[in-house]
Amino acid sequence: MQISLHALGTCGRIRLHGQQHYRTYLRIWANLQLLIIEDDEKKFAALKEIAASLLGGGSLEVVRASTMRAATREVYQTKYDLIIVDLMLPVREGEQEIDVSSEILEVLANSQLNKNTRAIAITGFLDLLDGRSRAFNELNIPIVYYSHNEDSWSSALSRKLCEIQNASVFDFVIVCALEKEREAFQYTSAMIGEKRLIRGLDCSEISIGGRKGMIVKPPRVGVVDSSITTTRVIESFKPRIVCMSGICAGIPGEVEIGDIVIAENCFEYQVGKWTKNGFAFELYQVPIPETVRALLSHRLLTSEVNGSIRSNLGFPELSGRSVKFVTHASGSAVVADKTKRDEIKAQHRKLASVEMEIFSVYRAASISIHEPLFFAAKGVVDDAGVSKDDKYHIYGAVTSARVIVEGLEVLLTEAI
Repeated sequence: MQISLHALGTCGRIRLHGQQHYRTYLRIWANLQLLIIEDDEKKFAALKEIAASLLGGGSLEVVRASTMRAATREVYQTKYDLIIVDLMLPVREGEQEIDVSSEILEVLANSQLNKNTRAIAITGFLDLLDGRSRAFNELNIPIVYYSHNEDSWSSALSRKLCEIQNASVFDFVIVCALEKEREAFQYTSAMIGEKRLIRGLDCSEISIGGRKGMIVKPPRVGVVDSSITTTRVIESFKPRIVCMSGICAGIPGEVEIGDIVIAENCFEYQVGKWTKNGFAFELYQVPIPETVRALLSHRLLTSEVNGSIRSNLGFPELSGRSVKFVTHASGSAVVADKTKRDEIKAQHRKLASVEMEIFSVYRAASISIHEPLFFAAKGVVDDAGVSKDDKYHIYGAVTSARVIVEGLEVLLTEAI
C-alpha cells in the first residue's frame, strides 16, 4: 500500500496521544519577553512605552530590574528575547548610580540563557558612549545616547528596536532538503503557517507548543546547499535549536526499512585523500550535544511514542519498526549500489544509515558562534542498493517529521 500527502489526514486532521490536532494556517506572532534594566522611573516608563508601541503586535511581557544585582539575577535565571539596559545603575537598592558597563558585558557574555539575546544599551553620558561603544559593538550591542530631547533619543531607540524586530529571531529552524519532507509537517501536531521568502530563504512558518519556528528548504539537495543554507539560517534567525527531518537509506543488518534514525554521530564519507593505492578515508565525526541525546532518548524511545508517530499511515508490515540512535554518514551523491554502500560501511563498523545532508547541518551548527542545539531524524526508506523507489518516501517523511515535533517539544520545554 502506498500513501500520498494528498490522501493522508483527510480534512487536515490527525490523532496523536489520544487528542485531535488541527492544521491551522496562520501568521505566527511572538510572545516577546523584554527585560528593561533601569532605575529611573520616568526613563523606565518612556522605554516601556516605546517598546510597547513597536513590539506590541503579539503578547509583550516587560520585566524591570532597577539595580545591577537584580539585573544579574534576571539575566542568569530567565530567558529573554530582548534586553534594554542603562549603563549607570546602583549595585543595590539605596546606593548611588555607578558605571556598570563592564559588569553588564560580563553578565551577558557568561549567561547560558541570554548570551545570544539581542540587547540595546542606553546612556546619558557622552564619555560612556565614546569609551564603551567598541566593547559593546564587539558583542553586537548598540548604544543609544539618552538626552533630554525626547524626540532625538526615542527616534534612535525606535530605529534599533525596528532593526531587532526585523531580525526574525526564531526558537527553532527545521531544514528539509525536499518539498515532500517539508509538506510532511502538515500531518503532525504542529501548527503550520504561510510559506514565504525571507532574506532569500525558502521558508514556511511553524509553531510547536506556542514556540515559533521556520521550515527552510535549500535550493538544491546535497551537502553544499544544506551547509550554506544552515549557516545563513543560524546567522539570520539565531534559532536556539536547528534540526533536520526527511528520508535516508539504511545499512542492512543495522536498521530496517521503516525505522526512524536519529543521527547521534555523523561523518562525511568523502573526506580523505586519493592515492595510487586508492582512497584513504579520514574520519571526522560531529556528535549531537549530550544534553540533547539524553532528553531525546528519554522521550522518544518508548512504545507509546513509536505507536503514535505511525498512526493512520498504513503499511502494517512496518508497525514493528522502531526509533534508533545511530552513527550516520553523509555524502554528495545518492548511493544506489551495494558495492559502494559496502565501501562506505567499511569506514565505520557502526554505520547504520546514509544520505546527503545531515553532516552539513551538524557541522554548521557545531561551529556557529550562536551555539544552537541540533539533531536530525530521518525515516529509512531503502537499503542504498539498486532497488530504490519511492514506495516508502511519504511514510518516512511523515514519521520523521513527527519524531522531530516530539523531540522539539521536549527540548523547547526542558533544554532552553
